[in-house]
Amino acid sequence: MAGLGCRAFAFCVSAVVLAGCTGGGQGPRRHSVPAGPMIDDSAQYVSVLKLAENGACAQALPKLRCMAARGPGFEGPQYILGFCLMEGAAGAHGDADKKAEGLTWITRAANAGWGAAQVQLIHLYTEGVSVPRDPVEAQKWRLIHDNNPMRISLGLPELDSASQVQLEHLLSDADRIEAQTRADAWQRIPEKAITKPDEKFQAACREIFKGPAQKKQSLQRPGPGPGRRPGPDTDGDSDLRRP
Repeated sequence: MAGLGCRAFAFCVSAVVLAGCTGGGQGPRRHSVPAGPMIDDSAQYVSVLKLAENGACAQALPKLRCMAARGPGFEGPQYILGFCLMEGAAGAHGDADKKAEGLTWITRAANAGWGAAQVQLIHLYTEGVSVPRDPVEAQKWRLIHDNNPMRISLGLPELDSASQVQLEHLLSDADRIEAQTRADAWQRIPEKAITKPDEKFQAACREIFKGPAQKKQSLQRPGPGPGRRPGPDTDGDSDLRRP
């Protein structure tokens, strides 16, 4: 995943199931898809992680959108959703709306205490990848991440030395003071439940999370009648843009 220069993502994938890479969320758990059947979130979560890690973000996006929409306890999928959106829109001529949406999801997870999202923001603002370079904001998130209680309690490392050196070169004395002021004013914002998704979104998620037996049964049902569209577009994401 070269688009974002994502050392943070590579660092976190292998440990994201362990307390959310120092995040404040509860990690994957058994939970129902909105208006849908119970699923094993741990298995689904790991499968989505593997897709994203292997660069198959487009394939992972539909499940990520469904997971992220659940709110509390799903800050990990929210972070990965944001990462994948920004990765897909990387470059000077990338989709500005996807970049903005991706940054929103990453920031949302970071504000909830998700350590991996905090590290990603440090890299984004330090390197100026898909967002304007902002060393003060990068340093703010560095200070917040360094003091993340979950990172400290698990004994996980601080920001890698190369990134620290890069950021140090960008900071003036005034920048450091401003960054400290922002970090001191920051408060963890517990993730709130997202507005209940509409029925179209719920139906798309139920279809995505059906087991093999359920999908086989669905295939045996009569198809749509004349004049009706057979379902979402081929990218599998058209009905999952917004809950």
